[in-house]
Amino acid sequence: MDEQMGIIKDIGMGNRDAGEPCIWFTVRTITYSFLHIITGAEKIYDFISDCDVSDIHNLNGKPCRVRIEDGIGTFLGLLK
Repeated sequence: MDEQMGIIKDIGMGNRDAGEPCIWFTVRTITYSFLHIITGAEKIYDFISDCDVSDIHNLNGKPCRVRIEDGIGTFLGLLK
């Protein structure tokens, strides 16, 4: 399936069950909702740098690009 627009919701940051730093958020589209988790300090740093925010909670409600295939959602990045 082609790319779709999603909205970022419910952002959190911590260790969760991963045993290492992670950022997680829900992505909602018109028909799907899925959790996206970014683990590891380097990936988190790259994500925050790419998003150009000083507080990850500022991403709440931001539009993003996603791909849904066979009911599985994949976060592709923010819409810029």
